[in-house]
Amino acid sequence: MQLTRIDATNSKGEKVTTSTKYPLDYSGVTASDNISAGVRNLQLKNVLNAPLETTTYKSNSDGTGQRMIASKFTGYKSIDPAVDKMYEIDNAAGLTNFVQSNVTAGAIAIDSRYNAKLSYNSYEAFYKLPVEVQKVEDKKQSFLWGYRGLYPIANVDNTDITQIAYTSFEGDAAGSWTIPGSPRNTLNFHTGVYSYALADGSVSRSSLSASKIYLLSFWFKNDMPQPAVSVSAGGSSADQNKDRVVNGWKYKEFRLTNATSVQLSQGSGNCLIDEVRVHPVEAVMLSYTFDPLVGMTSQTDANSRTTYYEFDTFGRLELVRDQYRNILKKYCYSYSGQLVSCTYDINPQWQSTGETRCKPCDANPSYTSNILQNRERDINPQSPTYNTYRWVDAGTSATCATAAWQNTATAVRCKKNASNQNTGEQEQEQRDMNPCSSTYNQTRWVITGTNTTACPLPVQTVYAKITYNNLIDDGLTSSANYYINFYSNSNCTSPVSVSNLTVNYKRDWNYCDGTKGITYNYSVLCNGNQMSLGRLTQSQHDGQHCWNFVFTVTAGTGYLVCGMPIE
Repeated sequence: MQLTRIDATNSKGEKVTTSTKYPLDYSGVTASDNISAGVRNLQLKNVLNAPLETTTYKSNSDGTGQRMIASKFTGYKSIDPAVDKMYEIDNAAGLTNFVQSNVTAGAIAIDSRYNAKLSYNSYEAFYKLPVEVQKVEDKKQSFLWGYRGLYPIANVDNTDITQIAYTSFEGDAAGSWTIPGSPRNTLNFHTGVYSYALADGSVSRSSLSASKIYLLSFWFKNDMPQPAVSVSAGGSSADQNKDRVVNGWKYKEFRLTNATSVQLSQGSGNCLIDEVRVHPVEAVMLSYTFDPLVGMTSQTDANSRTTYYEFDTFGRLELVRDQYRNILKKYCYSYSGQLVSCTYDINPQWQSTGETRCKPCDANPSYTSNILQNRERDINPQSPTYNTYRWVDAGTSATCATAAWQNTATAVRCKKNASNQNTGEQEQEQRDMNPCSSTYNQTRWVITGTNTTACPLPVQTVYAKITYNNLIDDGLTSSANYYINFYSNSNCTSPVSVSNLTVNYKRDWNYCDGTKGITYNYSVLCNGNQMSLGRLTQSQHDGQHCWNFVFTVTAGTGYLVCGMPIE
């Protein structure tokens, strides 16, 4: 059922009748003009409850003198069942010759005295919500929607929908910004209940017009590095120096010229951002956040000043706060006759967040002191500092006030050993720059690497000799394990390691009576402080003949011979 007529009597005894016509009240519509095509589309898509014409008549108490005092006709789009234009006739004196809309020759005919008042220029694609409307001969009004199409998040006067962007990072409300990924920060926010960390990716807006001048504004967490603003090639961004800090958040505003795109990214480190806007300088933007199914939680004006709204557990408006979260209004609810106290405790209630840090050094905040701090949040909704944070001292910590060693201008030098000889390594002088460190302004030398070209190793004298052990004599043959050993002194008492050193040695095969026999020469590649030659025969006899084998290191490159021949 549809409401088609309302009859009422006003305080003067006059009869007031309001009638409404719907799509099925128009039969035989075949014309293709905008109004007719829109009605035909409603009929074909079975959208039968859309009001088309609502007319109000007034007549005398006896029913005479009927005249039309107001009428409104709504035209619809020819493709989607959405409002196209709204027409109105206002005549307080009344018209006696008004003709209601009807079908004439297949077309919808409306009274010639209708004037177009409002045009719905475009709609959002998914939820079919209006995003740009315009009063006749007036400036455009654009809307951005969020919360799955439930609420408008921005209302912008004097520009079209293609030239704006706004987000407070609430749910799906990207507001024409490109935001990579879905992570949101839920601990810190300027409006709504979320903010965005630029460490998760840059936020950007493209398809701007280079012929327009835009204003970019945003809030960032004041205790974090400022975001970097960049624009497309050939464009420029000028800081408007309208900085202000409110509740731990800092406001920034930039003027963009000749830009077709703009991007916010990390500056010198990660930072949180919120309430990010861009629009032409001649436009005026209002923005909103909501608690779905409860109500609007914030409204930010054209100057980025926010009014906050808070609700009780029953969803009733309880507090209205200004941008500094000072309470402007408090609403109390009670049954009739019931006394209710409408006072409140405005003292902060600080609660630990579990976060800690080393307190910045007073002498230079770029460094840390030895004081540990805990982070706290005010959880009292009545407090002026509600939902803001502070750091409080929590004693000293050995892990804080760490030295900040920085290279000095002193040239690198070669590292020496206890004997004042080069080790082959280079070292750099450093100075502790942290004023709160226990080693502040002290210097140290640290190894930077090995460079034997700049720091040549000393030439080392190596001595070599052959030793043996584990001698075994079975009466006919004696053998032992033979080694070449290396020393750093001529007495051959201090072992030393060598690397890829080729050593020469010989084996003299002599008769036991002293007659010289054959000499065999050998070479072996040695590493470490000892090289095994294996188990070798030292002497041998067969009952008639006797031989001795003597092993001796012979001269070579990179070593000297020490000790006596081993027999």
